[in-house]
Formats: sequence, C-alpha cells, structure tokens
Amino acid sequence: MSLDEQSKEARTCQSEYDKVRRTVLRLYPWAFAAERVMLAPDPVPPAFEYEYKFALPSDYLRITDLYDYDGEWKVEGSWLLCNIDSVSLKYIRNLEDFTNVDALFIDCFEWYLAYEIARYLTESETVREEALRGFKNLMPMAKFVQSTEGSQLSFDSYDLLEARRGSRFVRDPGTN
Repeated sequence: MSLDEQSKEARTCQSEYDKVRRTVLRLYPWAFAAERVMLAPDPVPPAFEYEYKFALPSDYLRITDLYDYDGEWKVEGSWLLCNIDSVSLKYIRNLEDFTNVDALFIDCFEWYLAYEIARYLTESETVREEALRGFKNLMPMAKFVQSTEGSQLSFDSYDLLEARRGSRFVRDPGTN
C-alpha cells in the first residue's frame, strides 16, 4: 500500500522506483518533462575534437533539441560538447513530482515498474513478459497522444512524386 512499509514488495518497489522513473522519462521526449535553457560555455574548452563544452543542467536526463545548430555534438558525462559558443537547449528533466504528468505516462511507468520488480517478487518469466508486453503495447499510444499536442508537420509529396516519375531522378550510370 505504501513505499514506506516494511515489506518485501515495498522494499523492491523502492529499490527500482528511481531507476524506472529515469528510464521511462528518457525513452521519449515527454512534453510535461521538457525544459528550455540557454547555456554559456565553460571557460576551459575540450582538449580536442570540439571547440566548446557546456555544463548540462543538474536535472538533465536527455537532450531533445539544440536550436539553430545542425553541427555535430556529443554528451560526455555531465558535459555537452559542440562547436558553437552558446547553446539553446531543450531537454528532458529528471522530474520527480508526478502531480501534473500525463496519465498515459503513469500507465507506462507502472507497466515498466511491474516488469522490473516481477523478477524479484514473482520469479515468473511469464508475469515479467506480460508486464513488458503491457508496456510495449501502451508506449505507442502514449507517444501518439504526445505527438499530436502541438503544430503538426506537413509533408510535401511533390518531391516524392517527381522522383517516382523520373523527372528529378538521377540514375546511377553504373547500373543498367
């Protein structure tokens, strides 16, 4: 009934809760966990390969976008490495308060937590597989709902049609 009770179930949930929370938050760019920040470069640049490094926010879990930058970048430890001197960053934060989160996220979280704790509580691979199946069935629905809450991308089919008709298609001269 409570994570604070002294039972095997509560202790197991406590031990897996934070790991599962971070895992499910990292799996998708959930809008409720998104944060936007401007980063300033660290005064000591990386030793090689990149020109700048930036300290990632303390609650960082996953980068979802670097605005106005199409170059190469990499996360190493708690640093973002890239070749621009200021960064507009959108990231998923390590959200601990689930008061205002999407109900579908909670369902996904519960299924994945069930999957992780089943190995300790039931020792049944069947129960564990059923929990993973529940998670895998629910995630696409949760992703779909999240993806429709904002401006929708439109695709112009003209380029595809032209390529199929051959008017803009360049054939490899090495083929017949």
